[in-house]
Amino acid sequence: MNTKIYFFIVLCVGFVVIDFAKAKIQVTTLPAQLQIEWDPSNISVQSWDLTYDVMGTEYHGVLDVIGTSFSVNVSTDQYPGSLYKVSVYQVVNGTRQLYGIGYGRANCSTSFHTVIGDTNSLRFPGYSRVIPSGVVCTWNFVGTVDTWYRIQVSDFNIKMNESCGDYVTVNDGSFCNTSMWISSKIITNSSFSVKLFTKSSKGGPFEFIVTAVHRLYAPTNVTAYAPDDVINVTWEPPSYHPENFTYTLRLAHYPFTSFLDMTLEGNATSYSILLTSHFGQNFTVQIRSVSADVTSDFGTPIFVRTSCKKDYFIKETQQLFVTSEQFPNNYLPDVHCTFTFKTNDEFILRILTHTLDISGSSFCRVPPFLEINGERFCSDHLPSPIIVHNTSMLEMIFDSGLNTRGVGFNFSIQSVAQQPSPPQNVHATVEQDEIRISWAPPAHRQAYVSLYTVQYVLPPHTPGATMVLTQESRNFTIDTHGYSGRLYVFRMSASTDGGQSAFTAPLYVRASCGNQFRLERHQEVIILSPGSTSAYSPAVVCNWSVVAPPNNWLKLIMQEFHLEDSVNCTKDSLSISGQEPLCGNQTGSYIFRRNSLDFRFTSDYDIERRGFHLVIISEGPTPGAPENVSMQTTQYGIVVQWRPPPFRTEFVNGYAIIYVIGNDGSNHTDRVIPKAHYHVIDMTSFTGRMVNVWIRSIGDVEDSVAVPVGKIRTFCGGVVEIGLEPVYISSPGYGKATPAGILCDWSIRTTHVHNTTLRFALISLELINVGSSSLAPEISCGSYLRIDNVTRCAGIGEAEEMELTQHRETTLTFQTGDADVESRFLIRLETYEYSVISG
Repeated sequence: MNTKIYFFIVLCVGFVVIDFAKAKIQVTTLPAQLQIEWDPSNISVQSWDLTYDVMGTEYHGVLDVIGTSFSVNVSTDQYPGSLYKVSVYQVVNGTRQLYGIGYGRANCSTSFHTVIGDTNSLRFPGYSRVIPSGVVCTWNFVGTVDTWYRIQVSDFNIKMNESCGDYVTVNDGSFCNTSMWISSKIITNSSFSVKLFTKSSKGGPFEFIVTAVHRLYAPTNVTAYAPDDVINVTWEPPSYHPENFTYTLRLAHYPFTSFLDMTLEGNATSYSILLTSHFGQNFTVQIRSVSADVTSDFGTPIFVRTSCKKDYFIKETQQLFVTSEQFPNNYLPDVHCTFTFKTNDEFILRILTHTLDISGSSFCRVPPFLEINGERFCSDHLPSPIIVHNTSMLEMIFDSGLNTRGVGFNFSIQSVAQQPSPPQNVHATVEQDEIRISWAPPAHRQAYVSLYTVQYVLPPHTPGATMVLTQESRNFTIDTHGYSGRLYVFRMSASTDGGQSAFTAPLYVRASCGNQFRLERHQEVIILSPGSTSAYSPAVVCNWSVVAPPNNWLKLIMQEFHLEDSVNCTKDSLSISGQEPLCGNQTGSYIFRRNSLDFRFTSDYDIERRGFHLVIISEGPTPGAPENVSMQTTQYGIVVQWRPPPFRTEFVNGYAIIYVIGNDGSNHTDRVIPKAHYHVIDMTSFTGRMVNVWIRSIGDVEDSVAVPVGKIRTFCGGVVEIGLEPVYISSPGYGKATPAGILCDWSIRTTHVHNTTLRFALISLELINVGSSSLAPEISCGSYLRIDNVTRCAGIGEAEEMELTQHRETTLTFQTGDADVESRFLIRLETYEYSVISG
C-alpha cells in the first residue's frame, strides 16, 4: 500500500496541506480567521465534525457541519500568530471517522506606511496577556527614501532562557532580553520589519515605540591629501542636517584596525591632521554627520598616503647618506617612500650599498622591496656593493608592505664623473724580455680618471691578465721572459668613479724573440728555439741576426734540429737569409761565404717539437797563397822558402807544406806557424829519394790553393875520407827493404899524401834486377852498384876485395830501380901504402 504524505507549514501567512491517501484538508489564513476547506472525493457523507486545537494552549473547539457543506471559517482573534491544528471527521451511518488533519497559523502581521514624524506603538495583540508558545508575528514599516526610524523600548518581558528560544528580531538582529538591547535604536533604512518568535516557554508582553525620523546624510565631496606630514581633509555639508549637529572624522591606519575619531563642529568644511613618524604610510579618512537623534553612515573611505617624497641635489664629487625610516631599527609597515637624487649633467650617480635588510619574497614581485630606477631589490635579490647608473637622476622607491621584518637600507649616493673616453695614443715598445705599453690620458673627462685597466691575452690558448693602474700612470712594463716571440693582444680602458670607458681597439704586439749578434773572428754564438727544453713555444715569431767583420765568413753547426715537418715547411720552419725554409729533422754544418746571416723562426698553434740548437762561428775567408816559393836540399832535409800571400794575409793561420816521396803516392804534410817564411822537411829517413813539394796557406775554414814548389832529390852519399882506420859504406836502411828510386853518390879519397892507394872489400851485395831505372836509362838493369866506373847490375855477390892501384880517390854510385826491391850492399874501404921502386 502506497501512502503519500505532504506537510507544509507557513509561519506567518499561508496554509497547511495534509494528504492522507485520498483526503485533502486546506487551511487558509485570513484576517482574524482561518478558512478550512476539504474535498469529499464523491463520498456519501451525512455530516461532518470539525475540531481545532490552538497549539501551545489548552484551547479546543468543535464545529458541526452539514453534509452538503465542505468549507467553514474559524475565528482567530483570541490567539493571533498561533498555530491551529484542524481535524475533520466524517459521519457515515452513525459512525465517526477521521477524514483528515490540517494546520494553519492565525494572522499576526501588520504593515505601517509612515511619513517622517509618525509614531507607532508596536505591541503583541492582547498586550496584557501572557504570550503563548509557538507564536510568530511580523510588523512591517515602510517609509520614504529619506526616512529612518528610532525604536524605543517601552516594555520588554520576553522570557529569558539559555538558548534564547523566545526572541524578537529587528532587521535580522535578534535579542531575547533587555540586556541585549539598548533603550533606543536607530534603523538606518527606509523600511524594516520586526518579528516575534516564541518557542515553548510563555513570555510576557512587550511594547516598542517606533518613530519615523528624517535621514541624516554624510558630508559629500570628501577629499584628502598629504603634502608633508599633514593630512588635509575637505568636504561639503550634507543636503539636509538639523540645526545642531556635528561631524565625526575617522582616521584609520590602513589596512590595520586602529583608528582615531575626531569630533568637529557642524559648520566646519575642512580639517588638518598632523602626523609624525608615519611618513609614507597609507590611511583612510571617513566622515559622518551626527545629530542628537541620529548619526549618518560614514562615507566612502578616502585613501591617502602621507608624504614620503624627498628630493636631493648632490654636488659633483660629493656624497649623501640615505636610510629608511627608523634605521637601524625595524622599518614600519605599509611605508611607501620615494627618493629623487639629481646631480650635474656631466656627472652620474653611484650607490654604495652599506646595508639592505628587507625580508622580501617571490623575487621582490610584491612588497616589501626597494626599487632603484625600475629594478627591485630585497632579500631574494640583493644588489651589488656598488650600483652605477649612467644618468644624472636617480629614483628610489621603498615599499615596506605589511611585513615589518628588517632594518631597511643604508646607502650612500655619490656624484661621480661620467665614464671617460678610452686612453689615447696607446703604443708599445718591445725590448729584450719585456714589452712597455705607453698611452696618453683620455680626451674627455681626463681630470676625473681614477684608474686605468690593462688586459692582455696570448692567443690562442694562453690566458693573460688584467692589471689596474693608478691615475698617474702613463706606461707599464710586462716581463715576457718565457714567452719570447709570442703574440700579445692588449686592450686598455680608463675609469672614473662613475664607470669604465670602452676598451681601446686591440693592440697586437709580438714579444721580443731573437737578438742581434756581432762576432769577432773566431767568436761563436748559440741560438736556441724559444720555450722549454722539451718543446718550443706555439705561435711565435723569432728573428736573429749575426754579423761578422767584413770579409769574414759564417759557419753554421746544427747541434740539434727537430721541427714539425710539413710540405714546403708551411707550418713550423726556420728560414736563413731568404733561403728555402727548413723543417723536420736536420743535421750537419754549413759554410756561408758572407759576413751576415738572418734567421727567422715561426711556429703555428699546434704540434711543437724539441726545437733547435745552432752554433754560428765567425771565420776568416780563404787566405791568399804564398808566393816566391823555392827549395833546396841539405844533408838532412829539404829547405822550402816563400813569401806571405799578397792579399788576405791576416787570415793566414799557418802554412801547410805537402810533399810526396818517390812514387809511393802518399802525401805528407808539415804545418808551420803563420809568421814563418821557410821550413826544413826532415828527410833523414828518406835519403836519396825524389820528393815532389807544394805549399798552401791555412785558413779558418778553407785553405788557399796549393802552390807547386817542384821536385828535388834528397841528399844521399857525400865525401868519404879514409885514414888509417877502415870505413864502411852501406846502402840506405841496410837490413831493410830498400825503397825504389834511390840514387846515392859518394866521393871517396884518402887522407894520406904519399904512396897510398884505396882498397874495397865488398862484404855483401844483393842486387835485384827488376825493371829499369828511370834515373840511368842507359844501364839496362834495375838496381846497380858502380865502383870506380865498374857497374854491377844483378846477383848476389860474395865477399871480394878490389884494389885500386895508385888511386887515391874514386866514386861510388848506388841506385835502385823504379820498383820496390830488396837491393842492398855493404863495403869496407881502407888504404894501404905501396912501395915505389926507383929507377
